Amino acid sequence: MAYFANQKLLELAAARNARLEYVRNAYRAATENVYTVEHILAPAISLAREERERFRDWFGEPMPRHVGNTLEAEIGVWDRLKLGLARLRDQHVTSEQLDAYALRVRSYLAAAGDLLRVEEAMVTSCLVDHHEHQRNDILNAIVSLDITRI
Repeated sequence: MAYFANQKLLELAAARNARLEYVRNAYRAATENVYTVEHILAPAISLAREERERFRDWFGEPMPRHVGNTLEAEIGVWDRLKLGLARLRDQHVTSEQLDAYALRVRSYLAAAGDLLRVEEAMVTSCLVDHHEHQRNDILNAIVSLDITRI
């Protein structure tokens, strides 16, 4: 049974690493054209939304609370970014405003990548409080970027 649990943990890690790769690609794309970020991240958002059920199906029990809270926070990060990008599409912005917003998007994506790394550590570590503090610090940094304001 332990082998199967380890294999499933590896598959969860692979899905999280895939999400992290989408974040890296979106970060690079935001440098050239911030309008492409939402399209690049769509598969990552879908994978994140499926993870809680996948965990329950594979392990026969709910995701640990701190991991589930972090996953929900990640989904909230994506939802706020989608909202900000939708607002960007709906506004006429100067090139200076667009450059400043793209810089914030890159910072936001870098922090989202950090959140994914903490999520992975939570699955493989017994240090609950430590990782919750890291998550909260990252989320505070993300909120300070105010990605929904253009």
